[in-house]
Amino acid sequence: MTKRKPTLIEHFKVITDPRIQRKQLHKFDDIFFITLCAVICGCDSWVTIETFAKTKRN
Repeated sequence: MTKRKPTLIEHFKVITDPRIQRKQLHKFDDIFFITLCAVICGCDSWVTIETFAKTKRN
């Protein structure tokens, strides 16, 4: 039997969230994945990553 391969999100679950828990507005997995996608698409600053995320929101 073939072993199931982890999804991209599952693969990066080992990365711990360094943020203060009470100040978290968004899930760390979501932030990480959006940032990863934005960088792959050519974003090279936090401003362009934010713009990318806002345009992909809906």
